[in-house]
Amino acid sequence: MAMMSPGVEINEIDLSIVVPQLGNATAAFAGVFTKGPSDKFLLITNGEELIKYYGGPTNENYNDWFQCYNFLQYANKLLVSRAVDANGTYKDSGNTISAVNELGKVEVANVPHFIQVGSVVKFDANQENEYKVAAIEEPTTAVKQVDEITITAAADGNYTVRNRGEEVTYTADVTNNGDTVDVIATNIGALIENVDTNATNVSVSGAVITVTASIAGVAMENVVVEGSASVSTVTENVAGESYELVFEQVNGQDVDFTAVDPDSNIISGANIGASVLVKYAAVNAIVTAPREGATAKTAAELKPLVKLVHNNNDYEVQEMSISVTGDSKLLFTAKDSGAAANGIEIAIAREADFASGSQNVFNGIVLNDLFEAKPSEFKKEIAIVVRKAGTITGTYIVSLVPGSKDYRNKSNYIEDIINKYDANLYVKDNTSIVDMPDSRLYTAAVLDLDGNVVTAASNKILYTSNGNDGYPNAGDIMNALGSVSDNTIFGNKEEVDIDIIIANEQARISSGTLASERADCIAFIGAKFEDVVGLPSAKIVENLIADTMTGELNNSGTANSFCATFGNYKQQYDQMVA
Repeated sequence: MAMMSPGVEINEIDLSIVVPQLGNATAAFAGVFTKGPSDKFLLITNGEELIKYYGGPTNENYNDWFQCYNFLQYANKLLVSRAVDANGTYKDSGNTISAVNELGKVEVANVPHFIQVGSVVKFDANQENEYKVAAIEEPTTAVKQVDEITITAAADGNYTVRNRGEEVTYTADVTNNGDTVDVIATNIGALIENVDTNATNVSVSGAVITVTASIAGVAMENVVVEGSASVSTVTENVAGESYELVFEQVNGQDVDFTAVDPDSNIISGANIGASVLVKYAAVNAIVTAPREGATAKTAAELKPLVKLVHNNNDYEVQEMSISVTGDSKLLFTAKDSGAAANGIEIAIAREADFASGSQNVFNGIVLNDLFEAKPSEFKKEIAIVVRKAGTITGTYIVSLVPGSKDYRNKSNYIEDIINKYDANLYVKDNTSIVDMPDSRLYTAAVLDLDGNVVTAASNKILYTSNGNDGYPNAGDIMNALGSVSDNTIFGNKEEVDIDIIIANEQARISSGTLASERADCIAFIGAKFEDVVGLPSAKIVENLIADTMTGELNNSGTANSFCATFGNYKQQYDQMVA
């Protein structure tokens, strides 16, 4: 207490361990969401904004989502940070290595459904080496030789078959043993199968021995028979059985699968029989618009181009290194990473498309109804319509000339307009191509008076693809919280005022540690699902005591005055409307 002047009394009260009233509190939460920026936070004031910027709840993130939603029923200042799988998670592709052929190539026997050009893989979960698939070579057609040896008569004496440097002989005894043509064929077939490793597929039917090469493409010699027998040889084309993965460098590593150690193990880890693990990481969906007359790239062709863009600032940093090559005039990138951004529709119209007044942009939506003016071909302008989940989110008339301005002397260059104003997309213009892109619209079918289709409907709309969430985990949530040591996200205590940190169940200690290091807020740490839900009260109490006394919460990061723990778990019904 101090008297600064007559009638004025100053009291200093330490409020660091006092929980603020919820209605006035600013809370922070890091968790997994279907969309939204990452590596930064947004201020969310109500449930509608939560859905708008971070999406709704799913079977995977309902716990995180409802923690935010429930807080917003009582307060209106929630700072939300989205966790994404930036580093990637490896999952078994279901393929194993069947052969290691040469520099940078391995064979897999199964169809590589989960491996694509651009996929990053490794062959051992514990090794550091990872490789990027540069090409997948389809199985090649091979030739198999089939020999049919027919025993034409049963007679005493030798029956000999020669092939591929091997010879087998069976001495028939018709007089004493009663050998028949069937018996002779059975015995010769057994001899061939035991000797010739390249022809182990041997079958006998009556007097006919069928010998099929077990390895396609093996050089075969003509079969020679001696005795009362004949041979016919045919060849057949068969599909190859293995796919070949061709790799390129990742992180400067040489891809050499031929090197072996003294124990004959492949040094790279690409051992025969090893599983092929595929890396799944958070990336942004993309699509390209080709130059006039060129063919649009398929989703598979675009996969090697995908990358993670966290937020607007990150895009500005990466923009100079984003390359648009080949016949691609425009590269559209979803602003949010993840699979939820797949399927964003982008329609492109040119001046001539407005002439009829009836051209559709999407099925049932007339182009002219969306614009008061039309783009100028002379000024190299195009109209762009963006639609997501059936709702048109943006309509623009933009120029493809860098530095161009509209009648108000403001930039109408496509990159300046889309990147600044569109909620869903960034765009990169390939300025090395002077051609404009083709129109990308939906054209309705043309019918005759009898209702017969004269011209089929045509859909040239562009769709974003290849967006992926990966598998966000506790480490990714920790990164989304940030840290005091490097002033990131919620760790920047000088610029970010926080009263409460709502601890994510997957990152309870990290949340408590952050509050402790900030020393100006309280971390609310809840119980673990498996410790309380569906259990009798006595067991719940036992689990909670163990959690705080000897379990996960018994550490310096959470056992302090900046952390508050509680054991309640809310039962909540999420009513989904079909």
